[in-house]
Amino acid sequence: RDWSSDVCSSDLTRLVMAISPIKENNDPRELRTVDLLAFRPFYEYPVGVNSTTGKLEPQLATEWSVEPNGTSYRFKLRRGVQWHGNRGEFKAQDMVDMYRLNMRDETTNRVIYQPLFKGVEVAGEYEALVHLKSADSTFLTTFSEQRGVFPFFNPAHFEELGTPTMQSGPPVGTGPYQFKERSQGQYVRYEIGRAHV
Repeated sequence: RDWSSDVCSSDLTRLVMAISPIKENNDPRELRTVDLLAFRPFYEYPVGVNSTTGKLEPQLATEWSVEPNGTSYRFKLRRGVQWHGNRGEFKAQDMVDMYRLNMRDETTNRVIYQPLFKGVEVAGEYEALVHLKSADSTFLTTFSEQRGVFPFFNPAHFEELGTPTMQSGPPVGTGPYQFKERSQGQYVRYEIGRAHV
């Protein structure tokens, strides 16, 4: 298809971006980095990436630190971050619930997470501990927007949808755009989501 007519459109309220995913799916647990590009506008990560410097920076977490044991990370979470669709505030319990969803037997990406994660626990309403099986100097990159394999979606909405299908749409996120609609093999359309805190 010739995308130039869309990209060069005088409509400055719409951006068209062409990517070629390897796998189409609305279940973020089933997608790898390239396939998740279509989800980037509506999902966020505890750790973001500075668009100018490429350095890791706070996103859903305001700060993080390595625990004395060397295998656990403490994340202090940004307060007031809202899930799309008026589904409440993002809190530490969501990290625990999302971890459990990602570790289910039927999840394709479980092969990425299982060797790395030992567990996630609530350390406070806005504080979570992520336990690794062993010390890993690349963990923050893996857990960040840079690698993009662990997008943060609303676990309660996921359970409500059941395993997401092309008809149901994906579970909601917290990003600057929210999912609007999708036509398989054609497009994913977003609309403005929440204002960043």
